[in-house]
Amino acid sequence: MFDILEYGKTADEDNKRPYKIVINEVADYNEDVAVDLVDVEYLLKNQKIL
Repeated sequence: MFDILEYGKTADEDNKRPYKIVINEVADYNEDVAVDLVDVEYLLKNQKIL
């Protein structure tokens, strides 16, 4: 929302800060009969996160 940067940092450096997400449920998006990291990757790239 606002560009708040520490002294001496560029906008690109500020965007590399770690963050945390919580995933409560993952479906079998690729229908390979297993819920794995491939499904989590699909969820993060293709679904809207609230």
